[in-house]
Amino acid sequence: MFIKTHLRSDYYHYLQAVEGRRILDEVDHLNLRNYTRGIAGEKVFYNLLMPCGGIKLWDLSIRTPALSQYDFLVIYGRTLFHFEIKNFSGHYRILNNQFVSEHDHVHHDVLSQLNRAHYHLQKILIKNGFDFKVVSKVVFINADFRLRGSIEQKDIIMRNGIKEISGYFDPEYVPDSTEKKLGERLLSIHQSKNIFERIYYYDFNRMAKGMRCPNCRKVGIKDQLKRKKLQCECGHLLDKAETLKKSIEEMMILKRAGVSSREVVEWTGLHERVVRRCLVEHFNADGQGKARTFTIRS
Repeated sequence: MFIKTHLRSDYYHYLQAVEGRRILDEVDHLNLRNYTRGIAGEKVFYNLLMPCGGIKLWDLSIRTPALSQYDFLVIYGRTLFHFEIKNFSGHYRILNNQFVSEHDHVHHDVLSQLNRAHYHLQKILIKNGFDFKVVSKVVFINADFRLRGSIEQKDIIMRNGIKEISGYFDPEYVPDSTEKKLGERLLSIHQSKNIFERIYYYDFNRMAKGMRCPNCRKVGIKDQLKRKKLQCECGHLLDKAETLKKSIEEMMILKRAGVSSREVVEWTGLHERVVRRCLVEHFNADGQGKARTFTIRS
């Protein structure tokens, strides 16, 4: 069972709302690109682990005293398994034990990051009185990843070896009380806030308006069907009421304040009657008449 799954931080929630509406600065752009790619790979591994036995945690951060981040932890058979997921694609070569892409980008921290995290996990177990073995692996999740050159393989799992992972963890496995206590302890020391994620807020009034397609992420879906469904240019069909609700929530994140029905009509292009019904049904109202605004219901 998963006792912890990934929760998107406020920083990346905001950047994903801005994406496609404004040009992100270089730092935000690179951070969002790396986050999106990383989470895509982690979701593949999450689905692989879902039917597996053991106590599982996805995306854990622990101060050790520096902040150590763990993609996946599995408690099984008095062993703490640690999996670091890498969603690299394309052709790589090994140079001085470093991973070098075909575009000469050097990923110098792949194995050092794993070793550092492994060491800190061992220290955490000792500090909290758990006599468990620790096993750490780097998992290259992308089927398009190719590696040329020799490197120590004991800590590396390539795509063709991933199925062996799911076969190792018996779905019927029942954790004992000590394993449950370890899971609870790890969860209790998780740091939900990352002090290095600072949000630079963009000007809401200069953002591109429009509803977003969850499939292709394009902004600007038009109400061409004039029914309960919307259709994006990519062909994806969406429920109009649900898409409107998500669009209003995204507006509120971007504006960092309540919104009026007039603003929502201008933002989405939908009829005022449809907008008002959604606002009244799903959001809190504040004020009267033209001054009335709506906020997320707590």
